[in-house]
Amino acid sequence: MKTTQSRPDLSVIIVNYNVKEFLANCLQSVIKASKNLTTEIFVVDNNSDDGSIPFLKKYFPQVHYIENKENYGFGKANNQAIQKANGKYTLLLNPDTLIQEDTLQVLIDFMESHQKCGAAGCKILNPDGSFAPESRRSVPTLSAAVYKAMGLTALFPNNKHFGAYYQGWKDEDEQSQVPVLSGSFMFFRTECLKEMNGFDERFFMYGEDIDLCYRVTEADWEIHYVPETSIIHYKGESTKKNELAYNRVFNDAIYKFFDKHYTSRYSSLFKFLIFWAIQFRVVISFFVNNIREHRFVLTDLAILNLSLIVGMVIRASFDERGLMSMMQPQFLWLNLLWSVLYLLFMQTYGVLKQKNAYSIVGSLKSVFFSFLMLVAITFFVRDLAFSRIILAVSFMLGFAFVGYSRFSRVNRIKSTRLSRGKINPLRIVLVGSKKSISSIKNKINLKAGWEVEIAGSLSPETFNKTESEGLNRTIASDLTDKIQSDRVDLFLFLMDSVSYKTLLTSIRKLRGERTEIKVVPAGMDFILGKSEVEYFDSIAEEDPELNYFNPIQIVLKRLFDVGLSLGFLLVLLPFTWVWLLSPGKKKYEIPVFNGKKWRVIRLNSHHTFTEKVLNRFRLSWGILLGKLSLVGSQQMPGENSRSYKSGLTGYVQINRDRVSSEKEQAQFDLHYLQNYSIWLDFDILFKALIREESLTGAFIETSEKGAEN
Repeated sequence: MKTTQSRPDLSVIIVNYNVKEFLANCLQSVIKASKNLTTEIFVVDNNSDDGSIPFLKKYFPQVHYIENKENYGFGKANNQAIQKANGKYTLLLNPDTLIQEDTLQVLIDFMESHQKCGAAGCKILNPDGSFAPESRRSVPTLSAAVYKAMGLTALFPNNKHFGAYYQGWKDEDEQSQVPVLSGSFMFFRTECLKEMNGFDERFFMYGEDIDLCYRVTEADWEIHYVPETSIIHYKGESTKKNELAYNRVFNDAIYKFFDKHYTSRYSSLFKFLIFWAIQFRVVISFFVNNIREHRFVLTDLAILNLSLIVGMVIRASFDERGLMSMMQPQFLWLNLLWSVLYLLFMQTYGVLKQKNAYSIVGSLKSVFFSFLMLVAITFFVRDLAFSRIILAVSFMLGFAFVGYSRFSRVNRIKSTRLSRGKINPLRIVLVGSKKSISSIKNKINLKAGWEVEIAGSLSPETFNKTESEGLNRTIASDLTDKIQSDRVDLFLFLMDSVSYKTLLTSIRKLRGERTEIKVVPAGMDFILGKSEVEYFDSIAEEDPELNYFNPIQIVLKRLFDVGLSLGFLLVLLPFTWVWLLSPGKKKYEIPVFNGKKWRVIRLNSHHTFTEKVLNRFRLSWGILLGKLSLVGSQQMPGENSRSYKSGLTGYVQINRDRVSSEKEQAQFDLHYLQNYSIWLDFDILFKALIREESLTGAFIETSEKGAEN
């Protein structure tokens, strides 16, 4: 980005509200794109409470900051910077966007060759690579509103009449003159923008872009859609579209536009009807968005109610009177009561919160305890008394299918943070220079709470080319092959060594593939995705609370160990005579925990099966005696002390490929101790069995090495 005392080529204006990470990535892309331009950048902060300004000033001191003490809204905040803009052209940009290196130059060249063009936009891509229809739009008319409200626009997006609002009949790569641009990217001739006096500040948020474009065309300026370059728009991920306030603001903005520009064309009665039609749409949008947001909960409720119906049908099959004998009024009350109890327990366990929406344990606990409450109520309230067989069958079905439903969802989600219940880790391919890949790989390995596996990498050195050549020409064409060969769930682009053009090309190429692309901005310590920000570093607590040592958890863990080890011993008991009669035994001591050691005897057998069976018996006996645990720490060779019991498997053991140093093991141990619950032990044991890990082989191997040292 060039700096000069003369008039800048371009002014870039970005309004921020609590999206500092997205804005940091956006600013990096703008600075890269303005490398050969004289540019001034304004960031207007609308009283963010996430520490945006200190964070941004640290990394981008060259930016001009306007700090508001209250949230002035999108239009007014932009106007503050528009008044100060000196560039020949002005770009109004959303903070949750990324632009290519050539984007600014392409738009400037276009404006230079089209002097009647007052504003221009480019092709906008969604994070999944699909074309965003709001890249070019028409002015909202009554017919367009009716078509959209009736769902005809969604059903026939390419029809010239029903799809008129988004101009769906046009090819996305067709350059054309359009009535309205997306407010996420509006490239103005500054002369035109100041002639319009910027945005109408009566629009707090939404609709102001439509109003501005309408006034631009009314003033005989042209607006063009230029698809020769592209940007990514994460589409207001910070906005909660399921909130009533959002829906009211959005739809009220549409009415303000209608009232401002069409008021002279319609009667007061007609405007009154339009107003209430928009209010009705507010309510409908609110419910639709909430249904979408809580669709998993609704699925669970459907499963529970269907389980009751199936239980009733099964019970009726044993009754001579048939199904009608079960059709009693209290049956409907049971459905309603179980649903209400389930929702209450979900609220108690935090499953209704978005961050816990995929919780398997929370859902199953909610099913179990809501069922217990239901049984208690039907037992003590005679008017609600009901068949215990129906309730028992319904519970078993509901518990099984809710668990399966949650389990299948968790294993479909491509997130590093959703690890509980996932069979296989998220497979990641890192894209960047070897130096960047090495650094990020180390950071990922230290994130003990992430269920991930580095499946491979793509770097310019791999192709024996320069960084720009290797990445820009080769990576985008090799992504699909990588998906097939390495079963990739996520491509992580390291933007300190990858161009934004390569990123957008890759996103377009992977459109429709069952994989995701996320980015690590240059010099930053977090990953950006469509709807989440994931930090590599977490704040270390001076005295972290270790749930593992909670007295209740200690008792539950001991009961867990005793119960399962007794079962193993009973099954393996018939084989113990081989161990007793065998002449070849080897004695040695292994460290257990807190400096204590346990003297064990191992059978030297030539029969592999017999040896495996007896080793399991020996270790099960150690678990029953309290010397070991089913799930615990991994004993490192030569190590004499651990803070908690060694285990046949454990959090470290199932993440063996990611743990290569004592520092990394300490991170995984700390995560296990802090987040311990009996459910976590079940999860670890389940993953060890599913991934076909030996519960004894690795333990014995490391233990003997420790004993020999």
